[in-house]
Parts: sequence; C-alpha cells; structure tokens
Amino acid sequence: MNQHINFEGNEHRPLLGSNLDGSVPWSEDDRWWIRIPVRQGLFLGRIGQRLIQSFKRDYTQALFIFVPIGLFADSLCVGDFWKFWLNCIALFALQSTFISTAESIWLFSSQTVANILTELLPNVFPILVGVVCINESLILIAKYFIIGVLINHLLVGPGCCFLVGGIHSEHRINFSAANTMSQLTLMISAPFIVLSALSFSASASRYVYYDYMHVFLAYASAAMLLAFQLTWLIFKYKTHTYLFRPFTETEDGASSDRSAIFENVEMSLLSRAAYILWLAMVLILAIQCTDNLLTVGVSLYGNPFGGGVLLPLSISSPGIIKTYHLAKAGRMDTVIHLTVDTAIGLSFFTLPILVFVSTRAKTIISNSSIFMNVILFMAVFTVTRIIKDGTINYLKGCMCLALYLIIACSLYILPDSADDGGWVL
Repeated sequence: MNQHINFEGNEHRPLLGSNLDGSVPWSEDDRWWIRIPVRQGLFLGRIGQRLIQSFKRDYTQALFIFVPIGLFADSLCVGDFWKFWLNCIALFALQSTFISTAESIWLFSSQTVANILTELLPNVFPILVGVVCINESLILIAKYFIIGVLINHLLVGPGCCFLVGGIHSEHRINFSAANTMSQLTLMISAPFIVLSALSFSASASRYVYYDYMHVFLAYASAAMLLAFQLTWLIFKYKTHTYLFRPFTETEDGASSDRSAIFENVEMSLLSRAAYILWLAMVLILAIQCTDNLLTVGVSLYGNPFGGGVLLPLSISSPGIIKTYHLAKAGRMDTVIHLTVDTAIGLSFFTLPILVFVSTRAKTIISNSSIFMNVILFMAVFTVTRIIKDGTINYLKGCMCLALYLIIACSLYILPDSADDGGWVL
C-alpha cells in the first residue's frame, strides 16, 4: 500500500523498507500534542547551547544567576550579610557582562570607535557607582570609593600579575616605556592632594572668599583634567602611535580568536541595536544592585571599609582578571600599560565627571581626608618606583599585595566618625 510515511511521528511506520521521501519531523507533526512539546524542547535546547557557548567564551557569565537573586534578596528574607555579598557577586557579573558585550560591539566598529570604547569602558561602572552614591547623599562612601578603585588598580592588579608573571623567572620590559609609564603614574594623585591641601591650609585662615575660590579651583581642575585626558588620547592614538603600537597590538591579540570568527561578518543594525539595548539593561540592573549594596553596606561594614575596599573590589575584579590572564601569558608590557592607562582614566576622566555631579550635593568629591591622600600617594609612589626600572619579579608583586593588605586593614578599623576633611558648599 502506497502512503506517505511520517518518519518520526507515525507509529504505523514499518521497520524495514518504505518510502521515506514524505517523512516529516516531530516538530512539524499534525498532532498538536506532539508538535508543541517538541518545539519547546528544541527551543530550550538552543538556549542551552547558546548559554554553554557564552560560558566557554566568558566563564564569569555563569555568575549572572546571582543578579536576580541579589535583586530579590529582600523577598527571599535573607540577612544583610547575604544580601550584601549576593549583590557584590551580581555587580561583578554585570561588570563582566558589560565588558564582554561592549567588546562584541567594537569587533564590528571602526578603529576610532574601538579606541574610544577601549578608553571609556573601564570608567563606566565607577562613574555609575559614584553617581548613585552622590544621589543617595552618601558622599563619604563616594570619596572612599573613587580612591579605593584607584588603589585597587594600582596595587591589586599589578601585585597579582607581578606575582604570577615573575614567579618562575624575572621579566624585563622596555626601559623607555617603563620610564614613561612611571612618570604618568606620578600625576594620578595630584588632583586629590592639591584640593585637599588647599582645604586644610586655607580653612583655618577664614578667608572671606575661600568658599568661592575653592569651587572655582574644583571646576578649573576638573576641566584641566579632562583636557589632559583628551591630550593623552591624541598623543596615544594620533601623534605618537608608534610608541604604543606593541601594547595595542598585544591588547588586540587577546581577542584575536573572536575577531577571526567575525572578520567576514557584518553586524546588522538590528543586532547592533539589540547589543546597545542589552547594555542599557545591564546598566539599569547595576544601578539597582549598587543601591542594594549601599543600603546594607553602610550599616554592615561602615563607610571606610565598605566604600574603600569591598565595593571597589567588586567593580575592578573583571579588569584584574583580564590583566592576570595577560600576565600568565607573559605579556607584562601590556599589563603595565593597562594598569597605568586605567588609573589615568579614573583620575583624569572619572574624577572630573564626579566633581561636576557632586556640586549638586553641595560638596567636592575630590576633597578627601589626610589619611586617604596619604595612602593614595603611598600606592602611587610604590608603583612608580616598582615599574621604573623595567624589571618584573614576584617580590615586587608581594610588595604591592602587602601594602594593599595593610591599607585594607587600616580602613577596616577606621571609624566612620573620623574627620573626612570634606568641604561643604
């Protein structure tokens, strides 16, 4: 008997010999009780395959499951301790997801756009957290946070990288490049020290126009820092590209495997818009996680330790992991370049923006206490001396990590009532 056999969906199909030309898969079967479950299973299977591929590309995305848990921690009736750490992990996952998604966008962008994204990406989350702190009137946490992020990038990142990269043998990098980076590092603490020194020296004199002059200096310093950041980008990408070509080539080499996959593919406008929409959703989720952190972090760990150690660690950990992989591959030149470049962006781009935003709260965020200025200067001076000679070994990594641990312990015991040296408009 000639009939069209349903190869996958017909129970009357003979076991041996038949015409299988008319067979149809289960997902297209006429019976809805077979077709619908099979389609749902195939859909879930495709989602699972994409998740596995994304986890293989960036294993930190597996931590994204903590984002909804952290956001709905109140509904789960967990304590402040677990609420704080769940949101810390969620913020770390969001930062990593943001960076990987933005990298997917710049693979299809021009070189100029890619360079701009490279410089802006490390500053997005510090600006976001700083703005949330200022809007919540948590000025002390914002001050501790911006200096804590700088210290993290200056000590923790290089410390781990020097320890891993120099544990087997001593590395030597280009002396002129190391000297240039050390000179740039010295400028990082200048915006904080100058304003704080003015505050402590002039406040005692009770100068009648001191308030207005302080505001003028804060705005002028922020404008000059932004101008220097622009000059640095022109120097790096336009006029003196030959000095930084080895670093940028190595940086690009870290994602060369992903670039090779997409080298003959062009991103459609719909795909680009979807990526941008996802970035916006990540930022919105990060704002809510930061708000949850600030709600419980102040009462749980205090302003100095929560704002100067724990919150910066959750923000800067993805960048530290990236430099760790570069150090493991022996790219110590790129590690130092990324460390100094990120610190310059935080000091000359993130800080001016937060200074302009902080005037809404009638305070100057760059005016920190003597203690915070001292530990920042110690970190800057230590890193400057370490990278100046161009020699990398594990002892220098231990020095950076030991200094960071001392600073973290001092912030842990520092009381919230300590004089912050702040100045209010």
